[in-house]
Amino acid sequence: MTSDGAHRRIPLATHFTFQAKVFATPGVYFTRDDASDDPVFHVPLGDVVARVPAPAVCREFHIEAGSSDRDLLDLVARALAHVAEVRPGDSVPTEIIDGAASWRFDPAHHLIARGRLFAHLLAWATGVPNPIPPRDGLLVFEDSENFIARGEAALAKAAA
Repeated sequence: MTSDGAHRRIPLATHFTFQAKVFATPGVYFTRDDASDDPVFHVPLGDVVARVPAPAVCREFHIEAGSSDRDLLDLVARALAHVAEVRPGDSVPTEIIDGAASWRFDPAHHLIARGRLFAHLLAWATGVPNPIPPRDGLLVFEDSENFIARGEAALAKAAA
């Protein structure tokens, strides 16, 4: 807090620029542990890759609370909610920086989502489980004979 009672806003990093030498080891990266959901540091060691929980990295390499590397490790944990892995030097996902999506919405995504919804609607309305068409089939699902023949009745059943 500042002297007038306002919170001091600390600028958010835009890249994972670590200072400790351990993060400069070639091939290192972070992922989320499947069991605990905590960040895990991966270090290649010849033919094997060591998996070290982030708290152990802090302890073993003396990364103190309040240090820039510790702040970046906290940021890694948040970033892994948006990306599968983080490597030193990567940019911080825009979802964390300003809330913007880090991927571009393509109109095909809308058609695919709509096709999936209609495929499930047809299966529900007819009681006949239909396999979801492949991605390319979902792009034109509403124009398919399957949908045209049964789609209106399925929509009417859903509306009722």
